[in-house]
Amino acid sequence: MLKEARFSIAGMRCGGCAIALEKRLRQTPGVSAARVNATTHGLIVRFDAGALSARQIEAVVGAAGYAAHPDNSAHQPPEHKAGVLAELAVAGFGMMNVMLFSVAVWSGLTSDMGAATVQFMNRAAAALATPVIFFAARPFYGPAFAAITSRRMTMDVAISFAIFGTYFASLIETMNGRDHVYFDAAIALTFFLLVGRQLDHMLRRRSSTAAKTLRTLIRPDCQRIRADGTSEQVSVKALTSGDIVFVPRGERAPADGVLLSGQAAFDESILTGESAAATKQAGDTLFAGTLNLGDPCRFRVEQASKGSSLEQVSRLIDQASAEKGQRQQFADRFAAGYGPFVLISAALAFSFWFFALGADVQRAFEIAVAVLVVTCPCAAGLATPAVASRAANLLLEKGVIVKSGAALEALAVADQFVCDKTGTLSVLQPLQHKPDHADADRLSALARASSHPVARAIAPLSSAAPAFSVCELPGQGLRDDQGNTLGSAEFVGASGAADSAITGPEIWFRQNGQAPARIALSEQPRDGLKGFVNDLRADGTNCLLLSGDRAPNVTEFARRNGISCAEGACKPDGKLHRIQALQAEGRVVAMLGDGINDAAALSTADVSLSFGEASEVARNAADIIIVGSSLRAIPQTRKMAKVARRRMTENLTFAALYNVATVPVAIAGLLTPFWAAIFMSSSSVLVMLNACRMRPLR
Repeated sequence: MLKEARFSIAGMRCGGCAIALEKRLRQTPGVSAARVNATTHGLIVRFDAGALSARQIEAVVGAAGYAAHPDNSAHQPPEHKAGVLAELAVAGFGMMNVMLFSVAVWSGLTSDMGAATVQFMNRAAAALATPVIFFAARPFYGPAFAAITSRRMTMDVAISFAIFGTYFASLIETMNGRDHVYFDAAIALTFFLLVGRQLDHMLRRRSSTAAKTLRTLIRPDCQRIRADGTSEQVSVKALTSGDIVFVPRGERAPADGVLLSGQAAFDESILTGESAAATKQAGDTLFAGTLNLGDPCRFRVEQASKGSSLEQVSRLIDQASAEKGQRQQFADRFAAGYGPFVLISAALAFSFWFFALGADVQRAFEIAVAVLVVTCPCAAGLATPAVASRAANLLLEKGVIVKSGAALEALAVADQFVCDKTGTLSVLQPLQHKPDHADADRLSALARASSHPVARAIAPLSSAAPAFSVCELPGQGLRDDQGNTLGSAEFVGASGAADSAITGPEIWFRQNGQAPARIALSEQPRDGLKGFVNDLRADGTNCLLLSGDRAPNVTEFARRNGISCAEGACKPDGKLHRIQALQAEGRVVAMLGDGINDAAALSTADVSLSFGEASEVARNAADIIIVGSSLRAIPQTRKMAKVARRRMTENLTFAALYNVATVPVAIAGLLTPFWAAIFMSSSSVLVMLNACRMRPLR
């Protein structure tokens, strides 16, 4: 049985670390997929629960030189919380003060400073450098030691060699009474690396706060109503399905549930993006995290916090920035292949300077370390996940859940939209009057067993409970164990009557073998349809309407709403084959659907979109979920996807140019480890800053 586990990784410093850890996990027997997010330090692993356990996965991560903490929503390693402020303060103090001695020595060596004075200055610099080297530089040593023991070369290994090498070489020079020491360089190297790491830490938090913010909306406790009518304060984690909970005015619902009585007003903007309060009646669904703006109310828990809609949204956000699109895969291949090149370049640089040019060991070692430090593929590893994480967070504010970073890339270049009609581009009006020769209770009971938009329009006809033992055939209809059928004319055996001149959607109901009854429904375009169609036309994107409704109805609906291409009477396999044919022509296809009959097409399309009110099958198959009910969110999502794609391209271009520019300079000996570390840290920070340039769309 496949199981998914989530972890927060401590000790991971860069994109190269993420790539190495992913590779290690994927080679582990029982692991089917592993995704490491270099931006948020999150890990998602899918594995065979019969062959592997979460503890064993933690052990594999530990053997790779990192620490895995279960569920990054519940636990954050200390390094994720505070950064390296204490270490940075010590390094800053040491750097400012050691410069007083270093500048004096530099000046004295060119004038009349005595040897004893120079030695005093050097010893004072050594005293100031020691706490910096052994305390402030600690964030680099632990990961470096773990990498060495697991036989990996990482950025921290190169940095540790540079810091320790410079410090101990200077210490030996001081003990031997010589003049040339570099304590100031070792301290400055540590200080600027810590500055880069702290900035990187702050930018990561800025790029990945949405999911964490959602999880903190709900208070840790709530009021549960006992069977005798009294209340008790309990932890939200203790809630189970069926519990009765009291929600005061101004508090948030602690779980998903059903309103028991009266009327309530809830702010659902955190899930839908809609600022107007949603009016709730008895029997309506309340969602975890939504804010009670009206009178105090009671509701029955249907889904506790771990499985609530809010938790699902939070997990989808985490997943979005970990999923890899084409640009992320390219960046991963670049960074992974670049590692051996870096090691070979460093070895060649050392050999060239030591053997060919006759430089001393210290000089050759310094150049090799500079090559190792400056060429770490951090910027390439962060180039796209930083953007994907930022875009997912911004879209969430608009009520759009992006389930994969690859979906954003595909949506940005999609040149063909395929859309379902009923329930997707159109909204059905609830049926007000029962059809002739039909039992309203039986009709409603059968309809309540399905999530199809047509069935939902019929269900309110009566308050009958959903029928049991119902078989649903996607694209055809429903049949219960009593012989009642609800669906297309062909499905209920009334195919000869389907040529009627009735306009608008229709469905047929046959009760216990009696004559079939036609049910005519009215529909209206979904909010934002014209803007959606106009945006596609202005962007040069083709729009094809595929619907299982009768061809005349589909054609007329398309004509009224400006859609030039439409096909009716299209079964689920027909939609699937049509999308495959478009892909064979070289089209990048985006599919918009909401029903069970759309699931295959949604899964096949290059990128798929659905609504939060759609069937669960459609939501699971879709890459992007529009939580609200308006199509206006789709043009906004496309704009954000295009901005994200531009930012990814900019980051990858910068990462490539950075390495092309710095590697020759380092090999030529024109770059010290100090400046190499500054350039390397700056490249990662600039990539993160470029991702944070993305702004919410209006």
